[in-house]
Amino acid sequence: MNGANRNAVLIGHSGFLGTALRAVIEAQPGARVDLASGDLVRQVLEGNGHQVVSSLFAPGVAQDWICAVGIVNPGADPAVIEAINVEFPRRLYALLGNLARPGRVRLVTIGSVLESHSALASSNAYLASKSRMFEALSRAGDPLRWHHIRLHTLYGGSKRPHRFMFAGQMFEALVRKERFRMSGGAQLREYHHVHDIAASIWSFLSGDGQDQMIELSSGEPIRLRDLASAVFKYFNETDLLEVGSKIHSQGEVFESIYQRSPYLAANRDPIEGVVCWFKELNVGRS
Repeated sequence: MNGANRNAVLIGHSGFLGTALRAVIEAQPGARVDLASGDLVRQVLEGNGHQVVSSLFAPGVAQDWICAVGIVNPGADPAVIEAINVEFPRRLYALLGNLARPGRVRLVTIGSVLESHSALASSNAYLASKSRMFEALSRAGDPLRWHHIRLHTLYGGSKRPHRFMFAGQMFEALVRKERFRMSGGAQLREYHHVHDIAASIWSFLSGDGQDQMIELSSGEPIRLRDLASAVFKYFNETDLLEVGSKIHSQGEVFESIYQRSPYLAANRDPIEGVVCWFKELNVGRS
């Protein structure tokens, strides 16, 4: 399945990662990407997905079905999180296994490196759902090849950060000129540009990698307080930053450091990257 003339079916092509994946794939000579409509998710969940799935098969061509659709807000309706993050990929896996010719299709799911931290996942519905999805597909047998790609925090692109994310909270405070209250910020986190991660995913798939689960890590984390301090300093808004004024989340992970993945195509400085992203989103300096 490596080399040119590859075909991908991208589910969730308008989302944060999906937009970057579409751009990366379309830029590759000989690669083709089919964009699955929102009806695919609905029909698969309703048990009527056979026809729409079959219509997306490319005869004689190996395909990667990339499931970039998902509910990332842990505060969303639990039933919706369960349906989109767990039931949809589980049912899609079964459908592809029943309908695709052997060896023609691979399923690619997306998760978080933090999903395996049970203490944190117990208080985060998004992480818990990704953990359940991984367990469900791991127990599903081997009707087709499946790869699960775990990511760190993403930034960059033309979309604003989610307001419930740390970067989104910084962004809103800077835009609104409001105080930014945070915990002590001792947590170590990796921040990766979304286009670098999209390129890394496609590079992994193009190389016909065999690992079922990979973590796209740089091994170069930054503490959240250092990221926030540098970002607010750049925009001349240090007076808005209140480090240590909030209690950290239950089960928070502080010291995890990951080994650099051989599949990571590129890694940018997170401070410079987040600052550039905010500038591109028209955050001005005071």
